[in-house]
Amino acid sequence: GNTFICPGTDEMLADIPDLDALDPIRDGLMILQRQRQIKVPSQIAGAPDMCFVGGYAELYTIKKDSITIQVLGHWPDKAGEVPVRETAPIAQGATVHRWVA
Repeated sequence: GNTFICPGTDEMLADIPDLDALDPIRDGLMILQRQRQIKVPSQIAGAPDMCFVGGYAELYTIKKDSITIQVLGHWPDKAGEVPVRETAPIAQGATVHRWVA
């Protein structure tokens, strides 16, 4: 298959039996939440570990005649504050934009 998840850990990927059967609407938020749990060491001495997933989880679907953006969920992160990794996302599921050619 051609499915690639980055960042990914062996533990995270072990829970996904068939990467090619992933459904971004069904599985996307779960994958992003698990990626949020991955600690990334800060490059600044004394600063807390970072995480690279937060804010909004958006799914872009691009076709030859349309583009749709769906908000799958969001985290209550605040700009300038270290995100709380364990915070669960708030599911959304709303389509916020749709462009049709």
